[in-house]
Amino acid sequence: MGSISAIYQRRLKRLFGYSTIAHTGFILLAFLCYNVESSKALIFYIIIYSCLTVLTFSLLINMGLSNKIQPKYLINLSATSIQNPIFAAVFSLNILAVAGIPPLAGFF
Repeated sequence: MGSISAIYQRRLKRLFGYSTIAHTGFILLAFLCYNVESSKALIFYIIIYSCLTVLTFSLLINMGLSNKIQPKYLINLSATSIQNPIFAAVFSLNILAVAGIPPLAGFF
């Protein structure tokens, strides 16, 4: 439900809110089938998700401090690749990792 609702969002706050709903569902799934393997997977998932979330918000705070523009909508991030291509690449890889694209950490 959270992933489907996140597709149509334009505001960053709502996008990350729906992403959190989807990731909370994955965390609750590990609680439902409680055994040793699921608890190991739960701890690994929480560590990866926490690191990705901290990185996401630190990148957004850094962008807000350096540009003096608070990114409120996704469209505000469109000119970032021209102004700072390294920042845009790191932010894009982070978002793809949070989405769970296969070769990145969020997939595992």
